Amino acid sequence: MENLSRFLTVSKKLFINGRKVSVCLGNVSADMDSLVGSIALSHYFNLQNGVTLDNLEDSPYTFWIPVVNSLREDINLKPEQVKHLQDFGV
Repeated sequence: MENLSRFLTVSKKLFINGRKVSVCLGNVSADMDSLVGSIALSHYFNLQNGVTLDNLEDSPYTFWIPVVNSLREDINLKPEQVKHLQDFGV
């Protein structure tokens, strides 16, 4: 769980700091499989390109980040997603 939390934290920081990223966007319903799918797919794409959290700064490849396709205020309407994210320290 520590690696997942670190991956999501780094993804958010890179986006906020203006780093060029590619986005794995979940379905607009923002249901559980969409949430998990965007996280898993972005992590997979990074692994396929050889991008890790340790070599991120030196990598010539774009870093993939997961995005939940939902308004921030609406995420609380989905308690199972909130619990899942809390369980992983997000």
